[in-house]
Amino acid sequence: MYTSQDKKVKDIPLNGIFTIDLSAMPSDCAGIYIFKKQSTMAYNEHLAERIKQNLESRKIKYIEKKMFGGVCLMVDDKMLMGVMKEQLMARVDPELDAPKALKRKGAVTMDFTGKTMKGFILVDQEAIDMEEDFDYWVSLCLKYNPKAKASKKKAKAKA
Repeated sequence: MYTSQDKKVKDIPLNGIFTIDLSAMPSDCAGIYIFKKQSTMAYNEHLAERIKQNLESRKIKYIEKKMFGGVCLMVDDKMLMGVMKEQLMARVDPELDAPKALKRKGAVTMDFTGKTMKGFILVDQEAIDMEEDFDYWVSLCLKYNPKAKASKKKAKAKA
């Protein structure tokens, strides 16, 4: 808070992320101070990078899209898999693969806004620490991708 008596600035809120106490600044300091906003990760970027590296090693072309407060990797214009917070989000065949996959350690059905999403599974990070387990999920998603339906594209508004 700035007061005309002491000419000091204290506890400036910056977008609710953190505050800075400038009261220790010498009163004869004049100038402009620029503070860089700290990055707030909404999802595990390291996990997203692991997925991308795995796909690249298989020479799979993908597009990265931000959605669900995380990131999704699209293959052939269809959602393949992604990261939500600290979990892997896997899109698998809801009839053939999901029942067996859900029995694996750390796997739960994705429940987005109170609605269970068929064929979407969230996997805890501890359950994919081993490369063998991680590869299982990537392979399962790639297996289903050719059969998966592409999401409906929104029609462009006419001018």
